[in-house]
Amino acid sequence: MGLISQIISSVVWPATVLTRVIVLRRHLLALVPLVSTAKYSDAEIRFGKQVAELVKTTDSSSIPAHPSQAKRRQ
Repeated sequence: MGLISQIISSVVWPATVLTRVIVLRRHLLALVPLVSTAKYSDAEIRFGKQVAELVKTTDSSSIPAHPSQAKRRQ
């Protein structure tokens, strides 16, 4: 009986977290664009609105879609 209760107790928390993530995935995905920095220990990632602003300000017509198109423009 002790082995079964240990197995159940080790499976319950991950199953609960996974179920909540699945149920709330739409709401969690809506929050992702609002995050600008994620930091864990020494690693740091920056993204969000700054990336969206860079995409808006970049002139896509000056960037060739394929390397062969760059040769044609010259």
